[in-house]
Amino acid sequence: MATARYSAADSTRRVRLAGWLAVVTVGIAVVGFPLFDLTREIVTAGGSAVAEVLGSGRTWGPIGATLWTSLVVTVMTLVGATAAAIAIAGVRGRRRLIVGSAMVLPFLIPPFVSALSWFRPTARVA
Repeated sequence: MATARYSAADSTRRVRLAGWLAVVTVGIAVVGFPLFDLTREIVTAGGSAVAEVLGSGRTWGPIGATLWTSLVVTVMTLVGATAAAIAIAGVRGRRRLIVGSAMVLPFLIPPFVSALSWFRPTARVA
Protein backbone atom coordinates (compact mmCIF):
# COMPACT_ATOMS: atom_id res chain seq x y z
CA MET A 1 0.00 0.00 0.00
CA ALA A 2 1.61 3.20 -1.18
CA THR A 3 1.08 6.48 0.56
CA ALA A 4 0.93 9.73 -1.34
CA ARG A 5 3.61 12.23 -0.48
CA TYR A 6 3.10 15.91 -0.95
CA SER A 7 5.92 18.27 -1.65
CA ALA A 8 6.35 21.76 -0.26
CA ALA A 9 5.25 23.13 -3.65
CA ASP A 10 1.96 21.24 -3.37
CA SER A 11 1.42 22.65 0.09
CA THR A 12 2.13 26.19 -1.15
CA ARG A 13 -0.32 25.72 -4.04
CA ARG A 14 -3.02 24.55 -1.64
CA VAL A 15 -2.50 27.57 0.62
CA ARG A 16 -2.64 29.92 -2.38
CA LEU A 17 -5.78 28.21 -3.67
CA ALA A 18 -7.42 28.50 -0.26
CA GLY A 19 -6.45 32.18 -0.11
CA TRP A 20 -7.91 32.92 -3.53
CA LEU A 21 -11.04 30.99 -2.66
CA ALA A 22 -11.45 33.12 0.48
CA VAL A 23 -10.94 36.34 -1.52
CA VAL A 24 -13.49 35.33 -4.14
CA THR A 25 -15.99 34.28 -1.47
CA VAL A 26 -15.66 37.60 0.38
CA GLY A 27 -15.86 39.47 -2.94
CA ILE A 28 -19.10 37.74 -3.83
CA ALA A 29 -20.53 38.40 -0.37
CA VAL A 30 -19.54 42.07 -0.31
CA VAL A 31 -20.12 43.04 -3.95
CA GLY A 32 -22.07 40.29 -5.67
CA PHE A 33 -25.09 39.92 -3.41
CA PRO A 34 -25.86 43.66 -3.05
CA LEU A 35 -25.38 44.15 -6.80
CA PHE A 36 -27.72 41.25 -7.53
CA ASP A 37 -30.31 42.66 -5.12
CA LEU A 38 -30.06 46.11 -6.72
CA THR A 39 -30.44 44.63 -10.21
CA ARG A 40 -33.46 42.60 -9.08
CA GLU A 41 -35.09 45.75 -7.65
CA ILE A 42 -34.49 47.65 -10.89
CA VAL A 43 -35.99 44.87 -12.98
CA THR A 44 -39.06 44.50 -10.77
CA ALA A 45 -39.64 48.28 -10.59
CA GLY A 46 -39.28 48.67 -14.33
CA GLY A 47 -37.11 51.02 -16.35
CA SER A 48 -39.33 54.02 -15.65
CA ALA A 49 -38.06 54.37 -12.09
CA VAL A 50 -34.43 54.42 -13.26
CA ALA A 51 -35.21 56.95 -16.00
CA GLU A 52 -37.05 59.12 -13.47
CA VAL A 53 -34.08 59.15 -11.07
CA LEU A 54 -31.50 59.82 -13.79
CA GLY A 55 -33.69 62.46 -15.40
CA SER A 56 -34.08 64.44 -12.19
CA GLY A 57 -31.96 67.55 -11.70
CA ARG A 58 -31.64 66.66 -8.03
CA THR A 59 -29.60 63.59 -8.99
CA TRP A 60 -26.92 65.35 -11.02
CA GLY A 61 -26.09 68.01 -8.42
CA PRO A 62 -24.72 65.55 -5.86
CA ILE A 63 -23.02 63.49 -8.58
CA GLY A 64 -21.28 66.62 -9.89
CA ALA A 65 -20.21 67.60 -6.36
CA THR A 66 -18.85 64.10 -5.78
CA LEU A 67 -16.88 64.13 -9.03
CA TRP A 68 -15.50 67.61 -8.30
CA THR A 69 -14.48 66.59 -4.78
CA SER A 70 -12.78 63.43 -6.03
CA LEU A 71 -10.86 65.41 -8.65
CA VAL A 72 -9.67 68.00 -6.11
CA VAL A 73 -8.66 65.33 -3.59
CA THR A 74 -6.80 63.36 -6.27
CA VAL A 75 -4.80 66.42 -7.35
CA MET A 76 -4.04 67.37 -3.73
CA THR A 77 -2.94 63.82 -2.96
CA LEU A 78 -0.66 63.66 -5.99
CA VAL A 79 0.97 66.96 -5.10
CA GLY A 80 1.35 66.03 -1.43
CA ALA A 81 2.65 62.52 -2.12
CA THR A 82 5.16 63.80 -4.66
CA ALA A 83 6.42 66.39 -2.20
CA ALA A 84 6.65 63.75 0.53
CA ALA A 85 8.56 61.36 -1.74
CA ILE A 86 11.01 64.10 -2.68
CA ALA A 87 11.42 65.07 0.98
CA ILE A 88 12.12 61.54 2.16
CA ALA A 89 14.42 60.74 -0.79
CA GLY A 90 16.89 63.40 0.32
CA VAL A 91 17.10 62.18 3.92
CA ARG A 92 19.46 59.40 5.02
CA GLY A 93 20.05 57.38 8.16
CA ARG A 94 18.19 57.93 11.40
CA ARG A 95 16.55 61.13 10.16
CA ARG A 96 14.88 59.12 7.39
CA LEU A 97 13.20 56.94 10.03
CA ILE A 98 11.96 60.02 11.86
CA VAL A 99 10.65 61.68 8.69
CA GLY A 100 8.99 58.43 7.55
CA SER A 101 7.37 57.98 10.96
CA ALA A 102 6.07 61.54 10.87
CA MET A 103 4.49 60.85 7.47
CA VAL A 104 2.73 57.70 8.73
CA LEU A 105 1.47 59.31 11.95
CA PRO A 106 -1.77 60.75 10.45
CA PHE A 107 -2.84 57.23 9.47
CA LEU A 108 -2.62 56.14 13.10
CA ILE A 109 -5.10 58.77 14.33
CA PRO A 110 -8.69 57.49 14.27
CA PRO A 111 -11.03 59.49 12.00
CA PHE A 112 -13.40 60.43 14.83
CA VAL A 113 -10.55 62.17 16.67
CA SER A 114 -9.94 64.32 13.60
CA ALA A 115 -13.66 65.06 13.35
CA LEU A 116 -13.87 65.99 17.03
CA SER A 117 -10.87 68.29 16.67
CA TRP A 118 -12.89 70.44 14.26
CA PHE A 119 -15.62 71.13 16.83
CA ARG A 120 -13.69 73.66 18.86
CA PRO A 121 -12.42 75.94 16.05
CA THR A 122 -15.69 75.82 14.14
CA ALA A 123 -18.10 76.04 17.09
CA ARG A 124 -20.41 79.03 17.13
CA VAL A 125 -20.12 81.40 20.01
CA ALA A 126 -23.53 81.77 21.67
